[in-house]
Amino acid sequence: MEFLQETLRESVRKLANIGESHFLKGALSLKRFHERFGWNEEMLSVLKARSKWQEYPLVQGQFSPLVNKQAIQPTPQMAKRMIGRGMFPQAYFTSFAWYQQEGLEAIIMSFRDRAIHEMSYLGHSWSVWCSFFEIIQGDLTEEDRLYTLERFVEFAAKTFPGYPTSDSKWVPPVQEDPGPLHFSEVLDQVLEKPGFYGHHLLTLGYLYRHQSLLEEREWNVGLHEVKRMTEKVYIDNEDNVWVPRDQVQITVVTEEDLLESIQQLLQNGPKDLHALTVADISYDIWQVADDRQRNHLLAFLQSLT
Repeated sequence: MEFLQETLRESVRKLANIGESHFLKGALSLKRFHERFGWNEEMLSVLKARSKWQEYPLVQGQFSPLVNKQAIQPTPQMAKRMIGRGMFPQAYFTSFAWYQQEGLEAIIMSFRDRAIHEMSYLGHSWSVWCSFFEIIQGDLTEEDRLYTLERFVEFAAKTFPGYPTSDSKWVPPVQEDPGPLHFSEVLDQVLEKPGFYGHHLLTLGYLYRHQSLLEEREWNVGLHEVKRMTEKVYIDNEDNVWVPRDQVQITVVTEEDLLESIQQLLQNGPKDLHALTVADISYDIWQVADDRQRNHLLAFLQSLT
């Protein structure tokens, strides 16, 4: 569908307005709505408009060509240092050289460990990283891949700082294996404390969706990090969402109930990009939830409407 292709192209040209850009996640959510539910362009266009998509800035060109290519001879390690130190515009050009040497997927995958071991505020390090991984699995033009590269460099510089000039031996932190946790146990806690617009739910859903990318130790780290997020009291009270388990009425529910709740959220809920992403991940969570958890998930979605 040309509409979806155009939305994906726009998403890699959209700049973050507060912290991390969620536009890749939003574009991919619209694509999955079409694939899973058969929603047509008219409906998807309405949902895109309700997400306030057009209110955010769009770049008009690439930044890496603006740097004098004769000034330095970059290496991948130099690019990582430039990104970690937030040295722009050099980070654009050194990353472009890295791209020419090893390709976009190699660059994105090189930050996988940090995305899981340095779980950032509301899990953005993992969920946004996953959106970059997902988008490059599709059919992108060379131009779109270069825009994706620059958006990823901006995300990585903000999310994965490091390589301080005062410590030449600095290496990214790696957590030891905290031991196993049962996914269902963590899901129970996430459904009770889903976070702002379901960000805890999003993080857990992306862990489940991309478990095959993780070693057992990393999977354990991810589950423990999500559990820790549900136990945290955030400074901003909007992040401290509470859906008490003992107040959820248990009834027989089907996937039709899920679809109805998703449609209600997207059509009548908040006009925000997060509505797309939480509706999308709810479908994944539904597949692994038991009947009690499915009722809890529906209660959360209904609380957003």
